[in-house]
Amino acid sequence: MLLCTSFLKLHPSSVVPSNCTGLSKDQLAVKNRIWNAISNVNTVYSIGCGPGNDVLGFLALQACLTRNQKAAKQVVLLDWMINEWEEAIINTLRPILEKADLVDAKSLICAKCNVLKPIKNEENASAETLLARKPGHDVRFDLYVTSYLLSETRGKWHGFYLDLVERAASGSLFYFCEPKPWQLHELRRITSDLLDFIWMDSSMYYPALQPTEGRTGPAVLLGVKK
Repeated sequence: MLLCTSFLKLHPSSVVPSNCTGLSKDQLAVKNRIWNAISNVNTVYSIGCGPGNDVLGFLALQACLTRNQKAAKQVVLLDWMINEWEEAIINTLRPILEKADLVDAKSLICAKCNVLKPIKNEENASAETLLARKPGHDVRFDLYVTSYLLSETRGKWHGFYLDLVERAASGSLFYFCEPKPWQLHELRRITSDLLDFIWMDSSMYYPALQPTEGRTGPAVLLGVKK
């Protein structure tokens, strides 16, 4: 639900608070760029996916925006405990997604991933294979979703995510959600040369609040690769 409500803040008809500062010209351009890309996302890549709730939310949102036309061609779920999640929940989720015509079951791929290690580390061999961009290959990982993982790993994620952003194609989207924004401020600091950002939480239209830790509800940040 949070992922859907966050993305819907980008909708052209979304209500802007009357007492806010509003978006700058640059932020408005980022907002429009991301909104126009949502319906055309080809692949969703969820890191630290757990039971896959974020992916399910995005696929449902995309189905509404595309009038139930199947848009995402591939879903990749990555987690350190992916074997346990797959056995407990994800294998049950596959036929539900296929019956709802959100994604083909064979297009939902699971792999082990450790964000405490660089992507090139042997523990991330499967993840690196999925991330590799091959010449002439038409599959791109257009949306990368991460929820409540940066705070949990407390700064040990730097190498993995910097490499991830560097590898991503121009136009790729990055969705981050955390209980508080402290790790998201750090993420912005180390990737600002590579990503354009817009806050999607309670600070969205209040730029004076964005550099602070103050939020009503979770902190949500969306980036797009330059």
